Amino acid sequence: MGPKGTWVLRGRNENQDRRVSECCTTVARKEITETIVDYMVQQRNNHCVNAVLFQTESGGLYCFKHDEPWVMRKVRQLR
Repeated sequence: MGPKGTWVLRGRNENQDRRVSECCTTVARKEITETIVDYMVQQRNNHCVNAVLFQTESGGLYCFKHDEPWVMRKVRQLR
């Protein structure tokens, strides 16, 4: 479930974008309990799959199935 490729996470309270060199090649479905502070929507491209990439408070990056109900709720909360 680790991301691969190059991403820019846009923090809601940050002055700069944070570049992440990864993309999602697989996704999880189960909800995580860690606090999620940012997200990015990834479109399918080459070896990358459709996914939502969540960044947690501890700095972890996790890939989730983009159409899971809990993922869609969390994205709406973070907007």
